[in-house]
Amino acid sequence: MRLTLVVVLAALWLRGGLCGEPAAPDKRPKPAAGAEEPEADKRIKELLKTKKVTFDFVETPIADVMNFMQGLIGVNLVVDPNLDKQMPLTLRVNEMPVGQALQWIARLAGGKMDVRDGAVVIEAAKEGEREFAVKPKHEKALLKADHEKMLRKGGQPFGKVSLPIGNGGTLEITLDEEDMGPEIRALVLRMLHRQLIAELAKQDPEGAARLREAMEHRLRLEMEERMRALQKEAEIRRRAAEEDARRGMEKREKPQKPEPDNKGQF
Repeated sequence: MRLTLVVVLAALWLRGGLCGEPAAPDKRPKPAAGAEEPEADKRIKELLKTKKVTFDFVETPIADVMNFMQGLIGVNLVVDPNLDKQMPLTLRVNEMPVGQALQWIARLAGGKMDVRDGAVVIEAAKEGEREFAVKPKHEKALLKADHEKMLRKGGQPFGKVSLPIGNGGTLEITLDEEDMGPEIRALVLRMLHRQLIAELAKQDPEGAARLREAMEHRLRLEMEERMRALQKEAEIRRRAAEEDARRGMEKREKPQKPEPDNKGQF
């Protein structure tokens, strides 16, 4: 019995229980303060993943699209005032998670989506970060105004534009390219291409599909070229800003010559 008591006391002494020594500190990493995601943001993200939406927007102003989406999901939706809320948006989705749908809406509007502070935030992206070129404001009004310039007294337009129709053929359409701005000219050509594909599909569906694929390929190449140009321009601006900052720092660090003391000369 005495031997057992001695063994127990020795074990307690080795563990520091009798000497009053503090227990070894817990070295396991503790979660950083503030790292816990707010419950409101968690609920919103879960909703964006699970809720499915189906809609078909055709030339619908961004403001109306956002009102529709807010009523659909029932959460706070904050839109950057720098976004053009009257810009028309065309987007069709079928049983898509609402989070992905909002991301597409934001990207087409020249912005990006985030969830923070208990709300879905659609904010304008920087010019070099935009995935799609933002359409000019009120392009329909611009098109109507420029259409007046396309017609002469007899109602006959002039100037020629050739459009490929497949199998080596072309379709010539007369336009007044001199009086039309580049944005309107590009818009008219896109509309004519769509009409051409629709007419061609009635007679030659395979040819229409090939033409559509060729046009989409060309548009992708043009978009990639614009993105490269924007990235190059952003890089030039960044280097210029760094050079200005370096020169400013050198100017501040350069010792200034003391001004001559003119006292006592007269």
